[in-house]
Amino acid sequence: MNRVKPEFPLEQIHAALGQIPCPGSLSEFAAAMAQPWRNVIRHRREINPTDLPVTSTPVDWYPLGRRPDKDAGSPARSVAYACGDFFIQDAGSLLALAVAGADGNGLRGKTICDLCAAPGGKASALVEAV
Repeated sequence: MNRVKPEFPLEQIHAALGQIPCPGSLSEFAAAMAQPWRNVIRHRREINPTDLPVTSTPVDWYPLGRRPDKDAGSPARSVAYACGDFFIQDAGSLLALAVAGADGNGLRGKTICDLCAAPGGKASALVEAV
């Protein structure tokens, strides 16, 4: 089966984002949208990515996000996952966290209202950030 690679014109992306700042460049964002994504790992700030139980590569738009290598096995079958060292979530969820600045210290002490808190990947990242 041939998959058609969708194209996302930069003007269309810019118009859709409006005043929302895009982490990185619009070109990087469009390239990320055009490729298929499996779930990603979002690790806690205190965790060194080299200590994760599976090999992975960084996600371009979110420093705490990692893309598990295809042959890495299941990250959920580890003690580190059971201990909460990382969370497995949809790659798109990291975009909301990046726009909110959840990877930095800008949310410390702020009040956050997460209206899309199921199953809890973004909510737990926001709790860590505040």
